[in-house]
Amino acid sequence: MGPAGPAWPPGAGAHGSRWQSVLAHLRAHAACKTARPMRTTPLAAVLLFAACHGDPVDPGVDAAPPDPDAAVAIDAAPPIDAPAAACDVSGLATVPTVPVTSALIRPSDTARGGETIDDVVQMQMKRHVVSAPTNAADRNGQLFVWMSGSGAEPGNYDTIVALGTAAGYVTVSLAYDNETSVGDRCGVPMDPVCGVANPACDEGVRQEMIYGSAVHDSPCVDVSPANAIEHRILRLVQYLAQNVPQSGASSFLTAGGTGLDWSKIAVGGWSQGGGHAGMLARDHLVARAIYASKGADSTLCPLTVSDPAMCDLDGDGMLTPGNDDELLVPTPWSTTPRMTPGSRQFGAVHGLEGAWNYSPEVFALYGMGAKGTAVDLDVVGGDYAAYTCRHTFVTRATPACGPTDYHKSMALDACLARTPGGTPVLAPFYWYALKLPVP
Repeated sequence: MGPAGPAWPPGAGAHGSRWQSVLAHLRAHAACKTARPMRTTPLAAVLLFAACHGDPVDPGVDAAPPDPDAAVAIDAAPPIDAPAAACDVSGLATVPTVPVTSALIRPSDTARGGETIDDVVQMQMKRHVVSAPTNAADRNGQLFVWMSGSGAEPGNYDTIVALGTAAGYVTVSLAYDNETSVGDRCGVPMDPVCGVANPACDEGVRQEMIYGSAVHDSPCVDVSPANAIEHRILRLVQYLAQNVPQSGASSFLTAGGTGLDWSKIAVGGWSQGGGHAGMLARDHLVARAIYASKGADSTLCPLTVSDPAMCDLDGDGMLTPGNDDELLVPTPWSTTPRMTPGSRQFGAVHGLEGAWNYSPEVFALYGMGAKGTAVDLDVVGGDYAAYTCRHTFVTRATPACGPTDYHKSMALDACLARTPGGTPVLAPFYWYALKLPVP
């Protein structure tokens, strides 16, 4: 992508009872379920161009009751307080909006060696959304990969893609098989492996979705190696490196161009996509990771402890249906060692969505800061100094698409809550998470 804004290559186009009775109740419940020149401007002005459109989204993404992939949960291990004593927010005050080149790319066009990478997933046509600063001087030398929630489309995130591009990233909203939630794949009634009684199910499902069946073969999902998330990213980067060398995409590959250099790749996602980002940040030292609503799933507390009484957090001698802080805990894989430190991870949750009951505990396990220390965006807005270097955030703002669509409002353009001036309430969070210098 040079100063003249070259065309993209061919094919590119413009989600109180006794222990046993409570557990049975929970099991039953779970089973049912084109170049754009602009000037440097304040954050509010630069975001107004990201239209709040109503792209079709699977209603299961945040239906009532919540999608199992947006399930609720609780307190886990002792939290870790990770924010730095000092951080540099001096470069965040304005958003440098620069000439942008963008494209839609068919995943099948990136395939090599006779492999098949699907464009159509469960009857849904999907395209990678790619956006980057046109001029090399405006790029930061990193790739930002955003992953959708269950049922949402790569084109549902104009605001996040615009911010990633403004921050200097070659930004991708990835097309992958997200039509079925992880919660549904692990909610098969009466199935001991693919059912709610197996707290390890979601880890296996995510491993196959990310790395493919040749690396981890879960009986609960079927993802060929060519269609796995990591492989889709690799082939897209190789495609850009070959067809648009001006993009600098070759720098995101290892020597020889056969693998991804994760140290130059930032990952992020919402809902299901946030959990994938969380696992990638566990398995690789990534440039940074951004989680909207969640960075992992939840599971039933009584399935993870030797004595169900350990789940009785309020000490009343019983587990209370509906008390999600007692009944659900972060999924076991979220407690395992991570390659990416908390200082490179950022997360935001709506205080009225189900994930609020467990994501703070997940973020604490990730080393992102103690539960109860989240920045309240409704109070401080874009006052970055008031964030005091913290990495977790909360809002309770009213969604634009429906008064109770809290989960959708964390990322989808059509649902983002907005200030009276039209700026998305979450825009300062995303800008901070994308731009704050990290070790």
